[in-house]
Amino acid sequence: MKYPHALIEFDSETDSKGLGALISLPLLDASIIGACAVSLSTAYALGDVFAVRQSLHRKPAEAKGFYAVYFGLTMLAAGLVLTPGVPLGLLTNAVQSLAGILLPSATVFLLLLCNDKAVLGPWVSGRWTNLFTGVVVAPANELCLDLAKTSKPRCGIERLCQSQTDTLLRGAATLSTKAGTSRRHLALLPM
Repeated sequence: MKYPHALIEFDSETDSKGLGALISLPLLDASIIGACAVSLSTAYALGDVFAVRQSLHRKPAEAKGFYAVYFGLTMLAAGLVLTPGVPLGLLTNAVQSLAGILLPSATVFLLLLCNDKAVLGPWVSGRWTNLFTGVVVAPANELCLDLAKTSKPRCGIERLCQSQTDTLLRGAATLSTKAGTSRRHLALLPM
């Protein structure tokens, strides 16, 4: 069967199996890498919290807790994906929404950490780095808040646009007030 607007023409009877296999291999590879990355980062974080030995450089006998968490999370993810009837699309959207909603607090705490002299000593962020980080973090946080608003049912595009307009006006008013009080330099508001 030939499709008039297709970039690649193929016969659906013979060529689709090869093309499907060719397309599915990178997706399978990406899913394996993603499962490993998420499980490993969680195992490392739990190892730090509970002060247990963790590292892929250690043998499983030396870091039993780390490898148990890593193996358990990988099996949990595989079992969830392979269970029939699990709404994977809904699950993926829920995880992405949760990550987007938690991003503002993580970025603000990271910015606070980068300015803590007790932790970083002479390597704290400078004025220009803080300004750049503030310019990046503020819109990202606004987008995350918009994501939280749109995850509610019956949130129309008009309401979202009004929210973004209100936020831009508040930001412009804050910036003009800050620039009016201190014209020598722009810095982040004290934290």
